[in-house]
Amino acid sequence: MEKASVNTIALYMHYNSFFEKLIIFLQFSFSLFTKTTRKKGQALHQKIRLLGPLGMAMLLGRCSAASISKKSFSHLQSFGKWWNHFEAWNSPVIKKVIPAGNITQRRQGLNTSLPKSSTKNFLNYDGKILIIGYGSIGSGTLPLILRHINIPLENITVITADDRGKEALHDAKRFGVNAYVQALTKDNYKQILSKHLKAGDFCLNLSVDVCSVDVMEFCAANKVLYLDTVIEPWKGGYTDTNKTISERSNYALREDVLALKRKCETNKWDVTQISCHGANPGMVSHFVKHSLLTIAKDTGSKNKTVPTTQEGWAKLANDLGIKCIHIAERDAQVSNIPKKRGEFVNTWSVDGFLSEGMQPAELGYGTHEKALPFDGRKHNFGNDSAIYLEQPGCVTKVRSWTPIEGSYHGYLITHNESITISDYFTHRNGNGKLLYRPTVHYSYHPCDAAISSLHELYGKNLESQSKHRLMVEEITEGIDELGVLLCGHAKNAYWFGSQLDVRHAREMAENNQATSLQVCSSTWAGMLWALYNPKRGVVECEQMDYEFIMKCIEPYISPLHGEYTTWTPVEGRGIFFPDDRDLEDPWQFKNIRVREMHLPEELKHAHKLMNNSRY
Repeated sequence: MEKASVNTIALYMHYNSFFEKLIIFLQFSFSLFTKTTRKKGQALHQKIRLLGPLGMAMLLGRCSAASISKKSFSHLQSFGKWWNHFEAWNSPVIKKVIPAGNITQRRQGLNTSLPKSSTKNFLNYDGKILIIGYGSIGSGTLPLILRHINIPLENITVITADDRGKEALHDAKRFGVNAYVQALTKDNYKQILSKHLKAGDFCLNLSVDVCSVDVMEFCAANKVLYLDTVIEPWKGGYTDTNKTISERSNYALREDVLALKRKCETNKWDVTQISCHGANPGMVSHFVKHSLLTIAKDTGSKNKTVPTTQEGWAKLANDLGIKCIHIAERDAQVSNIPKKRGEFVNTWSVDGFLSEGMQPAELGYGTHEKALPFDGRKHNFGNDSAIYLEQPGCVTKVRSWTPIEGSYHGYLITHNESITISDYFTHRNGNGKLLYRPTVHYSYHPCDAAISSLHELYGKNLESQSKHRLMVEEITEGIDELGVLLCGHAKNAYWFGSQLDVRHAREMAENNQATSLQVCSSTWAGMLWALYNPKRGVVECEQMDYEFIMKCIEPYISPLHGEYTTWTPVEGRGIFFPDDRDLEDPWQFKNIRVREMHLPEELKHAHKLMNNSRY
């Protein structure tokens, strides 16, 4: 009988038709006459019943070594959600994949003692992959690439700056890939990229202080696939005092990407360049689409079809009455090493967090808003989908809600998804007149060690600590609850997202914890989408197939949870002290923003002058 490798089992999952399943069932029934197969099948059946989904992961991951026939697995479909957990890998596009063998037998550097969700290869790829940057995301994404893409190890190269050079060289030796310690600069990036990339290769930009648009333009012009998780300027760009606050914003950086998109279309550079596809920005945009369809179903919306265009999605959000969308995250991971004085501690890139936090607070600003914030400003260029506040995001707080944490105060850190989601779900009439746009912003409650680090940063007038520490192995427990909160519809508010526990994250992928795996799994899924869609030009995550991405990342970021709530940002306030609230519309940004109870008179006067006309 044919012995089943991991890929054989994975391909078996693709047999979807009734007749195919009937044939396989009959074949399996016949195979029961074989004593050895019957015993192995029965033993496996009982083990999976006892161990549940994790046991199934471990057993399927070892099916090759156990020499079990693929026909022994047909009865497992009766396990419902456990079997469906692994069918999450089955995307209609992925059915065309050529199997690539058991990757754990080839990647000796991987820790194969950890239970995996799957060791399935999705494709063979003979191009080269260049990973720029080896922080928490670069180091966490590499094991996923090795697991799921069959590529010669010598075709993978990591380039990183000195601060992560030691880690990159160590992992390169362990995994068998190439690594170089060299910072990319405005003067040398073309020379370095030309050395490592040619047409058909893949550039994965996971760095800080490397201009995303410049690297993207190089890749587009040279027919190299590209993906990043954030739009970065060259070093110093976030704090360049020669630029206005508006010019230092993510809104401005995104406009640079859109300008490059137009240039690519003019020059007919059509190789796929994905801008900002990590967890957020990235994964959360797919969560929004999923949530809209859930709300439409649960509220009895007349719109029964799944939108296929930007206009269709925007109209659906408008019809459902979505007023605001929070990217609501509560990181509850804790470490056994306390934060020390003069140290900034975080569960993901400290440099990345500081860069974002030092930028102006930004948000997509909706058509339901009655007035601009007193310190809110519009940009004088672009499509006007977002505004900024005249203060950094790391000192701007907003109210939000997640199912486990409940109500909380988070930081309005600027993120690209606040702008792209607001823009994508903008609805206009045939003449281009603005009819609808939701307010969209991030509400980030980092881990407690990072909160303490931020307080120290404030006390030093935003001068960064001398030591930065990334929490990885020292994390002892905790969940990163990351999702989207859609507010203002008939059922008030709906949260959908990932409630990934650090222990589960470590079981699923090396070099990861809960925060990083949410980013890394989405990064890898975006790579896969690009390889299957290599001629899409410059794209943002809202323009990608959300179902494809969700099926790829679900085994890594589960449990996924959706929950309605009666919470509003005005409840429980004004009891002990006067509080300026808009009770007619709880979803006004003035209710969501955390501020002083009473504004000074001069600010009230300035606020009144700036809002003599409705936004």
